[in-house]
Amino acid sequence: MWRVNFSVNAAIAGTRVRIPVMLSQGPQNLALLEPGVFGALERILPLRRGAVLDVGMNVGQTLLKVKVLDGRRTYVGFDTNPRCCHYVDQLIAANGFADCTIVPAGLSDRNGLATLWLRPNVSLDPSATTIDAVCDDARTLRRQCASVCRGDDVVAALNIDEVAVIKIDTEGGELEVLRGLAAAIDRCRPYIVCEILPVGDATTPAGRTRLSRQRAVQALLQTMNYRIFRLFSDASIAEVDDIGVHGDLDLSNYLLVPMGDPPETFRRHSTNDQ
Repeated sequence: MWRVNFSVNAAIAGTRVRIPVMLSQGPQNLALLEPGVFGALERILPLRRGAVLDVGMNVGQTLLKVKVLDGRRTYVGFDTNPRCCHYVDQLIAANGFADCTIVPAGLSDRNGLATLWLRPNVSLDPSATTIDAVCDDARTLRRQCASVCRGDDVVAALNIDEVAVIKIDTEGGELEVLRGLAAAIDRCRPYIVCEILPVGDATTPAGRTRLSRQRAVQALLQTMNYRIFRLFSDASIAEVDDIGVHGDLDLSNYLLVPMGDPPETFRRHSTNDQ
């Protein structure tokens, strides 16, 4: 079946969409993944004008969420893997989604080339990363050349005046993404939905790297005047002062909220529920 390309109808949160299946890739879009992220976007988008920046778009899971919720919302997707960009381009065409821009590059704090690390035989690998030191199994990964751009340079080049939401899912590269978008974040004060992978075992080299980078992200967010909330699968949130060391992948999503913005519409958990 990997040689057969076709499209199927599906329903995302009650809205019908067309899902291309290309070289066996695309069935993951037939279900609503990460419902907590969907719920967060459902509450954020009516509050904010401006574009959604999807950093690490993979096969367009966030694109589908955004367009189901607000078909006229400006969407800009970034991915270091050209195969992902090709698939999402076909997803946009199949549904006639308007006001979408795909950038075949990752976002970072610099412009240039990077190495993308992927699992063997996984062409649209959702766990691909440009930070090999965070991987426990780095020796088993394959390399691929990738382009990265400084986020603020891209925002300026695309004439993006307002940013409502930044979604970051870069498998360990969120620190560079935040640094590279510092000016846009300071100017627009968007909500940020960010995956931060668990440290796991902090005694291993990869665990120590994840912990060091996690602490650097927390320190950066403090200087940016952002609060950190853990985002649960029911879209409720709980504020965390320190992400800490844990190994639960279900606790990987965070909502980063500008100081002064009340997040009460999300909160159903207390901090004691973490």
